[in-house]
Amino acid sequence: MNAAIPLEKIRWSALEFQKLGEVILREGRFELLDGEIFEMAPIGPTHASLTNRLVAALNDSRNRGQHIVSAQNPLRLNARTELYPDIAVLKYQPNEYASELPTATDALLVIEVAHSTFANDKRYKAPLYLQAGVPLVWLVSIASKSVWIFDPIHPNGQELSSGALNLAQMPRLQISVESLFRGV
Repeated sequence: MNAAIPLEKIRWSALEFQKLGEVILREGRFELLDGEIFEMAPIGPTHASLTNRLVAALNDSRNRGQHIVSAQNPLRLNARTELYPDIAVLKYQPNEYASELPTATDALLVIEVAHSTFANDKRYKAPLYLQAGVPLVWLVSIASKSVWIFDPIHPNGQELSSGALNLAQMPRLQISVESLFRGV
């Protein structure tokens, strides 16, 4: 009789994940979530276009020197979680985080653009960002052409399908939801 051999999960720290990425995980896109490595969904043209539109709006010259817009770069939430949000608006640092990765407390806003991953991003990622200390999360839904806004007042999210997106730390920022999805 063959007895089943129990398999043991290997839990990774964020530092181990970084080193693993340098050596093994060169091909593909991966995230570390609670010590487990997950492959990220591929980026399609609509996803890329919406991310580019948001980066352009957030990098408006009127806001230069007040924040850093980081696109698809690592954000360390804790010792066992390192995610790659589509966009993170970070507190300004003169060295632009050259000496260490930004953490949740460095983020003013995290934006995830989602199509096939929307349900998981809404259920897992948005609450995870908030629990780690990110004050504001926008989840851009390609399918519904809307933006879900998560903050401590709306931890389950609030859907916005028209109107303007803004950020308290960037008072001149106004992103029209309708114009964001124009031509999509």
